[in-house]
Amino acid sequence: MRVEAVELDPKRTLTVGSEARVRACVQLGSLLPEDVAVELYLGRLNPAGDFVEAVVTPMKPFDRGDRGNFSFEAMTACPRSGMHGFTIRIRPDHPDLSVPFLPGLICWADAAHIGT
Repeated sequence: MRVEAVELDPKRTLTVGSEARVRACVQLGSLLPEDVAVELYLGRLNPAGDFVEAVVTPMKPFDRGDRGNFSFEAMTACPRSGMHGFTIRIRPDHPDLSVPFLPGLICWADAAHIGT
Protein backbone atom coordinates (compact mmCIF):
# COMPACT_ATOMS: atom_id res chain seq x y z
CA MET A 1 0.00 0.00 0.00
CA ARG A 2 1.10 3.54 -0.65
CA VAL A 3 -0.21 7.00 -1.40
CA GLU A 4 0.89 7.88 -4.93
CA ALA A 5 -0.54 11.38 -5.37
CA VAL A 6 -2.55 13.99 -3.47
CA GLU A 7 -4.45 16.96 -4.93
CA LEU A 8 -6.08 19.90 -3.19
CA ASP A 9 -8.80 21.77 -5.09
CA PRO A 10 -8.93 24.74 -5.25
CA LYS A 11 -5.17 25.17 -5.55
CA ARG A 12 -5.01 28.49 -3.75
CA THR A 13 -5.08 29.94 -0.28
CA LEU A 14 -8.31 29.04 1.47
CA THR A 15 -10.38 31.57 3.34
CA VAL A 16 -12.13 30.80 6.62
CA GLY A 17 -15.36 28.93 5.95
CA SER A 18 -14.47 27.89 2.41
CA GLU A 19 -14.52 24.25 1.36
CA ALA A 20 -11.86 22.26 -0.43
CA ARG A 21 -11.84 18.87 -2.11
CA VAL A 22 -8.88 16.62 -1.40
CA ARG A 23 -8.22 13.69 -3.72
CA ALA A 24 -5.72 10.91 -3.27
CA CYS A 25 -4.55 8.20 -5.63
CA VAL A 26 -3.57 5.15 -3.60
CA GLN A 27 -2.00 1.84 -4.55
CA LEU A 28 -3.72 -0.97 -2.66
CA GLY A 29 -2.10 -3.93 -4.39
CA SER A 30 -4.39 -6.94 -3.96
CA LEU A 31 -6.62 -5.14 -1.42
CA LEU A 32 -9.93 -3.47 -2.24
CA PRO A 33 -11.32 -0.16 -0.91
CA GLU A 34 -13.61 -2.03 1.48
CA ASP A 35 -10.54 -3.63 3.13
CA VAL A 36 -9.05 -0.30 4.23
CA ALA A 37 -9.94 3.12 5.61
CA VAL A 38 -8.39 5.96 3.62
CA GLU A 39 -8.50 9.12 5.73
CA LEU A 40 -7.74 12.82 5.40
CA TYR A 41 -5.76 13.94 8.47
CA LEU A 42 -6.06 17.72 8.77
CA GLY A 43 -5.13 20.20 11.47
CA ARG A 44 -3.47 23.41 12.49
CA LEU A 45 0.32 23.38 12.52
CA ASN A 46 2.41 24.70 15.39
CA PRO A 47 5.65 26.66 14.73
CA ALA A 48 7.59 23.38 14.57
CA GLY A 49 5.28 22.10 11.81
CA ASP A 50 3.55 19.48 13.99
CA PHE A 51 -0.19 18.88 13.85
CA VAL A 52 -2.28 20.46 16.61
CA GLU A 53 -5.95 19.55 17.10
CA ALA A 54 -6.05 17.28 14.06
CA VAL A 55 -9.35 16.07 12.63
CA VAL A 56 -9.83 12.86 10.66
CA THR A 57 -12.25 12.76 7.71
CA PRO A 58 -13.02 9.48 5.92
CA MET A 59 -12.30 9.54 2.20
CA LYS A 60 -14.61 7.78 -0.27
CA PRO A 61 -13.51 5.86 -3.35
CA PHE A 62 -14.68 7.39 -6.64
CA ASP A 63 -12.56 5.79 -9.36
CA ARG A 64 -10.64 2.59 -10.00
CA GLY A 65 -7.48 2.69 -12.04
CA ASP A 66 -5.42 -0.22 -13.21
CA ARG A 67 -3.08 -2.51 -11.24
CA GLY A 68 -4.55 -1.81 -7.78
CA ASN A 69 -4.82 1.98 -8.05
CA PHE A 70 -7.90 3.65 -6.58
CA SER A 71 -8.87 7.30 -6.26
CA PHE A 72 -10.45 8.60 -3.05
CA GLU A 73 -11.85 12.02 -2.18
CA ALA A 74 -13.16 14.03 0.76
CA MET A 75 -14.57 17.51 1.21
CA THR A 76 -13.33 19.60 4.12
CA ALA A 77 -13.90 23.10 5.39
CA CYS A 78 -11.37 25.61 6.65
CA PRO A 79 -12.82 26.37 10.11
CA ARG A 80 -10.37 29.08 11.19
CA SER A 81 -7.36 31.08 10.10
CA GLY A 82 -3.75 30.12 10.62
CA MET A 83 -1.28 27.66 9.20
CA HIS A 84 -2.91 24.31 8.43
CA GLY A 85 -1.57 21.09 7.00
CA PHE A 86 -2.92 17.78 5.87
CA THR A 87 -1.81 14.30 4.98
CA ILE A 88 -3.42 11.01 4.00
CA ARG A 89 -3.32 7.77 5.94
CA ILE A 90 -4.43 4.26 5.04
CA ARG A 91 -5.23 1.71 7.72
CA PRO A 92 -6.91 -1.71 7.87
CA ASP A 93 -10.69 -1.66 8.19
CA HIS A 94 -12.38 -4.95 9.00
CA PRO A 95 -15.12 -5.86 11.50
CA ASP A 96 -12.94 -8.62 13.01
CA LEU A 97 -10.17 -6.22 14.07
CA SER A 98 -10.14 -5.70 17.82
CA VAL A 99 -8.58 -2.22 17.48
CA PRO A 100 -8.59 0.11 14.45
CA PHE A 101 -4.93 1.16 14.76
CA LEU A 102 -2.37 -1.62 14.52
CA PRO A 103 1.32 -0.66 14.71
CA GLY A 104 3.09 -1.35 11.45
CA LEU A 105 -0.15 -1.50 9.44
CA ILE A 106 -0.79 2.23 9.01
CA CYS A 107 0.52 3.83 5.84
CA TRP A 108 1.02 7.63 5.75
CA ALA A 109 1.61 9.78 2.69
CA ASP A 110 5.30 10.58 2.47
CA ALA A 111 6.57 14.13 2.94
CA ALA A 112 6.27 14.86 -0.77
CA HIS A 113 2.48 14.53 -0.50
CA ILE A 114 1.85 16.43 2.73
CA GLY A 115 0.01 19.71 2.17
CA THR A 116 0.46 22.96 4.04
